[in-house]
Amino acid sequence: MFNDESFNARNPFAPERAPFQVRAYGGNLSGSVLKNKASFFLTGYRREIDDNAVINATVVDSNFNITPFSQSVLTPKRLIDASGRFDYALNQKNTLTARYNYSSSHLNDVGVGQFSLESRGRDVSGTDRVLQLTETSVLSARIVNETRFQYIQNRIDQSDGNSQPAIVVLESFTGGGPQVGVSFNDTNRWEAQNCTTAAVKNHTLKAGLRLRGSTYH
Repeated sequence: MFNDESFNARNPFAPERAPFQVRAYGGNLSGSVLKNKASFFLTGYRREIDDNAVINATVVDSNFNITPFSQSVLTPKRLIDASGRFDYALNQKNTLTARYNYSSSHLNDVGVGQFSLESRGRDVSGTDRVLQLTETSVLSARIVNETRFQYIQNRIDQSDGNSQPAIVVLESFTGGGPQVGVSFNDTNRWEAQNCTTAAVKNHTLKAGLRLRGSTYH
């Protein structure tokens, strides 16, 4: 997929038509690993977005005159999403399924636009990883047992190259630094569960146990 500013009208709040472009591509692949035994599925997608933010503010120039200020600032974004699945038949009654998903994003000059000047921009990056394992056992014609495990890891990074104090003039402009410094959030979560499902005449019964835990830094 492709899009460019030449296909778009100008933003009426921007002084000129700002540069803009979207490039997106992806695909998937699937097939058999062992006949009637194992199979896989892979998919991936990437987006490259050269977006922009429009600043419309009122500032004070070098001669201390109050003057309107308008600017378009390029705010690139890079996004990736990839996942895979693997299915394996252990025997006629037991199957194993493994899934993995990875996604990441990197955003530049977040927070810029409207009254916020370019100096307020900060970079934000994030990654997500998810691993899932499932073992299914057919105990009888009416009873099925499932054992599942899931692990999720999330990280968000923020950084800026401007450590100046923030300057806020209501309804006019917000300048100075973005006030985030260098920071990160790390979250790790896991979950394990075992569940048995039984069909009893016209009813379905479920019973099981679930354990969950998480850490945050």
